[in-house]
Amino acid sequence: MSTRNGSSNTSSNQPVTMARKVDDDRLMVTRQEAARLVSLSLTEIDEARRRGDLAAQRYGTKVLIPMTELRRFAESLVSDEYS
Repeated sequence: MSTRNGSSNTSSNQPVTMARKVDDDRLMVTRQEAARLVSLSLTEIDEARRRGDLAAQRYGTKVLIPMTELRRFAESLVSDEYS
């Protein structure tokens, strides 16, 4: 069986993975990507921005969050005391 890009898929029972790995060398991500990466909702990302807990930058109408800032934010989250 041939896929759109010409590669063959030998097993039709294999699940198709839709998740995309974020390249480590990306400088910025969108709000939606940031939410997915830290397992928060878009509303929670926006609330963190409003509180000043997460800095973002604008390019035209697009809001971008630097990966260094997203990592800092994720590391600042309080640990679960039951883990």
